[in-house]
Amino acid sequence: MKTPTNINTVRALSFGLILLSSRAEAQSGSEPVELKQLRQQFTLRALTSTRTLADQYAKALVALEDQAGAAGDYETALNAQQRRQKLATLYSIASVDNFDAIILRPGDAKITGPVAFNRMEGVLDSWRTTTCAANWDIFKVSPGTYSVTMTYGAANTGDGEFRPFGFGLPEGGQAPVGELELTEVTNLGGADVEKLTVQVRPTEGWTTYETVTLGDIKLSRTSARLMLKVTRLRGNGGLMHLREIRLTPAKPNAVKVDDTAAKEYVAEHQAHLARLTELGQPLVKSYVARLQSMGNEMAEKKDHEGAQFLLNEGKRVQQSLHVLGKEANPEPGVAISRPDGLEEIQDARYVPDPTNVGDRFLVSMKNQIVSVRLLSVSCPSPHAEDEESHKRHASYFGITMDDSVALGRQAQEFTDTYLKNRPLRLLTRWMRDKNGAVLAIVQPGEVGDFSGILVDNGLAAISSPKEKSSERKSMEETLRASLKERETAAKAKAIPPGAWSFLPATTNP
Repeated sequence: MKTPTNINTVRALSFGLILLSSRAEAQSGSEPVELKQLRQQFTLRALTSTRTLADQYAKALVALEDQAGAAGDYETALNAQQRRQKLATLYSIASVDNFDAIILRPGDAKITGPVAFNRMEGVLDSWRTTTCAANWDIFKVSPGTYSVTMTYGAANTGDGEFRPFGFGLPEGGQAPVGELELTEVTNLGGADVEKLTVQVRPTEGWTTYETVTLGDIKLSRTSARLMLKVTRLRGNGGLMHLREIRLTPAKPNAVKVDDTAAKEYVAEHQAHLARLTELGQPLVKSYVARLQSMGNEMAEKKDHEGAQFLLNEGKRVQQSLHVLGKEANPEPGVAISRPDGLEEIQDARYVPDPTNVGDRFLVSMKNQIVSVRLLSVSCPSPHAEDEESHKRHASYFGITMDDSVALGRQAQEFTDTYLKNRPLRLLTRWMRDKNGAVLAIVQPGEVGDFSGILVDNGLAAISSPKEKSSERKSMEETLRASLKERETAAKAKAIPPGAWSFLPATTNP
């Protein structure tokens, strides 16, 4: 199998980056902060620019692994698998955080007071009075909670008095040289004001930079103005050299559900089904025996069609009783046939994988790992190069394609966080999409349909029914109507979630 030239290119570049990353990790203990930041920026740019080629290379490795395994060449198959895993690990460093972080740079600030932008050093310095402030206007913000860090250098300016008075000194340790406040500036009356306060302590000098965590700040709109101002100072030598403020999306917490009542319901429900099975067995046995007798009589009269009908009716009744028994005592990961034509898989498990996205992910069930696609919804791709996905979802939500990329990354992170370590119940007819993923309804624990949870959070578009038969299409239409109601409720929230937060306030119901 001949490997395309572009695949050879990305393979060489990918392994070069792997080597660069491994060497940098080995040197990270003694590496200067400035060099480390430059290296990380270079690696991220290189990874981003080669993402499409790397995806092609990964697909080629999968094909090679399958062909080699089928031919019994297990050494080649293992080598291909290891290369694919290394590539996935390499790209995992280009995480959602790296792409979605908001960086407040010194050169972009609007400043007041003596504070000044030092172009040579790329910092804001001369923070000498409490009138000093820097403002940043940021746009296309994904509303949510952000973890805020600040990178700065500060010298010990001596034992001067604090201005204004009342600054509390610590009982032990190095005294701060001042205090800063980061605030979201808003002209909306009655709006909650987000504010963080931090005491600035000396580093080893003006050009020795350290990164400190200020805390979390919640941004509720798609654009914002942030102001950093001095509230207290010690001495007259200036407060710091500010290199960067970074806002990184906080990891979403898994929704905590009190499932005590749900577990009690499941136990009672299974006990009820077991009792029904026990009571129904003699009745079904008698009914089936009568059907067999009538079928034999019809067969003797050469009414073969009637005899076959009675035989099928007996099988249907026995299958219904069998299903009741299975529901009363489900086996983990084993499929149960249902009267509605769906197969039910109990206690399936989400499998974390770099290829997982918001609406498609790996699941362990029936002693195998399969790719599952949600039946009734779709999420934007987290990859900017998937233009077809972003055109479709941008049109559905009324947002830009850049917003669709950000939404896809939010959905990917939400799905991974929400489904991890949860028992899953799957309902499927084993139909597959064009990429081979099994179309299924996924229910985490006892909290209902996961598609609905994505819609509640503005992370998924509702798909059109795919079934052709009237009965199955009617079932999908009912599910779709329920999802539409949840979507309407999500859009009407005071702070609309997900995609709806990208829209101007006037477009929300």
